[in-house]
Amino acid sequence: MTDAPDETPSSDAAQRWYLPTWGERLRLMRWRVIYFLPAVPLLALTFFAPFLLLVWWKLFVFAVALPMSAAVRAAKNAIQLRKEPFCIHCGYDLTSLPERHRCPECGVPFSFAEIDDYRRDPHWFIKRRQMNHALPVSGAMIDAGPKHSAKSRDGT
Repeated sequence: MTDAPDETPSSDAAQRWYLPTWGERLRLMRWRVIYFLPAVPLLALTFFAPFLLLVWWKLFVFAVALPMSAAVRAAKNAIQLRKEPFCIHCGYDLTSLPERHRCPECGVPFSFAEIDDYRRDPHWFIKRRQMNHALPVSGAMIDAGPKHSAKSRDGT
């Protein structure tokens, strides 16, 4: 007998999704944190001497704006930086657990294909799941309106 559940997660668990906190994002960025280093002294300098921003604005664009935008983009894509399998509902590390098992942390069943799909773009995955619940049930009867008799006035 196996512990591989085939049922889908409950609606309460389906509403809860893992998105890393800013601390986790910084940890997942690893060496990319150095993007922030040129910006720190320059931002401190503008705090004490704001007129330098007017004089050296090109330096600020290259040393602050561009690295900060790269760092923000890396932080936004932090889930893609996680290489180990993780629960898409709580973020628990699922390394060495079998396929179609339950997460030990939150108890929701998982599959590695779903985790890979979530890792590609979590916001799109969540939106797609929410839209999937709004679709009508397949095979359900659709009410097309009242039936017309065989004899109609317009000849059809």
